[in-house]
Amino acid sequence: MYVLDTLAPVFLIIALGAVLRRTHFLSAEVFAGINRLVYWVALPIVLFFKLAAREAPAPGGAGAEAAAAGQLLLLLLAGQAGAVLAGYLAARARKLPGPSAAALVQGAFRGNLVYVGLPVLIHAFGTAAGADAAARAERVAILSFVGIVPAYNVAAVVVLLAGRHSLRRGTAAAIARSLATNPLILGTAAGALASLAGLPMPPAARRTMAAIGPAAMPLALLCVGGAIASTPIRGNVARPAVAAAVKLVVSPAVGLAAALLLGADPRVTVAAMILLGAPTAVASYVLADQLGADAALTAGAVVVSSVLSVVTLAAIVAVMPWLL
Repeated sequence: MYVLDTLAPVFLIIALGAVLRRTHFLSAEVFAGINRLVYWVALPIVLFFKLAAREAPAPGGAGAEAAAAGQLLLLLLAGQAGAVLAGYLAARARKLPGPSAAALVQGAFRGNLVYVGLPVLIHAFGTAAGADAAARAERVAILSFVGIVPAYNVAAVVVLLAGRHSLRRGTAAAIARSLATNPLILGTAAGALASLAGLPMPPAARRTMAAIGPAAMPLALLCVGGAIASTPIRGNVARPAVAAAVKLVVSPAVGLAAALLLGADPRVTVAAMILLGAPTAVASYVLADQLGADAALTAGAVVVSSVLSVVTLAAIVAVMPWLL
């Protein structure tokens, strides 16, 4: 029941989003509007609020959370690097052409951290260790996003362009512009700076942001389900399955190995495994299509990894009580 209580709320909302899209109860235009609202407004506000409006931590608490976030970031980067290497090895073994190899690699490392990983993490820590532990894990994870979200975005663009041999002098400037305007990065960074500066938050602003928070995550999960239901899968499913296997098995395994090597805090280790076990980000399909990679392979990786992540995340959550 513990595993079911943790994962059911997340994946049932995703399933509801898929049903609403498949039955045309909500149109593609409505989902697109909700996704814009979540991505550009709701989630950045939530990320900012969780960091900027937290209660004053105990002595050393802020430093401990920052240290945990740095440790978590190292584990996430290790999992990403392992997935990139494994993805290229798998693509080479299957003798995939450049655009398909790039799509497989992106599908293997770019996880849906904010839309899926974070809700699962919050539910898992809340069920296993209580509300205070869940809140702390949430703040630590959000702090780590300051580093891992840019790393995912930069790596994705470089991998996809390299697959087409189209890296140019202006690529770095284009990546810098995309990072500077990414609302999730901006919301997280602004919240961290406001927290460090100790800036007071007016009660009206606090209450407004607190009201937006409960709606943001369910809307994000509905968007994931809607995107999965409308993402076209064409061609051989074996290639997307390879990308999904690397994403859901190799990446968390590398993160766990790095945690053992570094002697990481057990709570940080669990958080890393959950985030690394998140399915391939839906945004991967959009980017692959825009940059001329194998969009069909990427779409398959999104759908297959989303389905199989129920199993892998259940396994991670099941052993969580023994790790904490």
